Amino acid sequence: MKSFLLLPFIFISANIYAAPLKIAFGEIRPPYIFEDSNKNLTGIEFDIIREALLLGGHTISYNRLPNNRLQLAISKMNYDVAVGMLGQFPLLYSSEYMEVKNYAVAKVSKGVKLTSISDLNKYSVGAWPTAWMNSGEEYKKMFAPDAKGNFAANYSEPLNSETRSKMFWRDRFDVVITNKVTFQFYKKSLASSFNTSADVIYYDLFKENLKFRVVFKDEKVRDSFESGLRQLKRNKRYLRIFQYYIQ
Repeated sequence: MKSFLLLPFIFISANIYAAPLKIAFGEIRPPYIFEDSNKNLTGIEFDIIREALLLGGHTISYNRLPNNRLQLAISKMNYDVAVGMLGQFPLLYSSEYMEVKNYAVAKVSKGVKLTSISDLNKYSVGAWPTAWMNSGEEYKKMFAPDAKGNFAANYSEPLNSETRSKMFWRDRFDVVITNKVTFQFYKKSLASSFNTSADVIYYDLFKENLKFRVVFKDEKVRDSFESGLRQLKRNKRYLRIFQYYIQ
């Protein structure tokens, strides 16, 4: 498996803010965000956020929070920035910094047939946390938890990508809802412990891609991030970050 290292910081001539911005990142989901061998965060998402803010003259400190607590990071937990939000709460958002396409993935040997979202009800399904509320209205009606917070017997949302991937390859569910980058990352990294050689089918059931945004406490910090993000895209650094982690 490829060894990932933190990419070098870009040299910035602007004055660095005295106090680092306190940033809340969400759950580990390689190769977008994960810990390196020294337990430091790294990955596509981490590098994009860090470098865009650095271009705006900011340094950062960070922690990880469960995805379902990210919306509280600014208002209740004294963070300056929260990363990985999907725009469903009335907060101060950036533009989209990353777009992800999800699929319903199944082993060919399972004989799964999916032509619509409703067909998922015929099978056991594993998905990412909060997928039930961020995958369209039909999906939400089918898989929203009940009043006690319990999902239907054929549906689960394991807390991290590695657990979901292991459960898929162990046949703990028939279908996993994921994106191709994450799926292929774990197909390769788990190959020494699991048989990940089975042929799979990617079912394109979801009309809209997930569009991730950053939430800010301060509008000026948001604007400096936007400027840095535009610069990353303009000079092709944004594309090179993706290429570094997925090639």
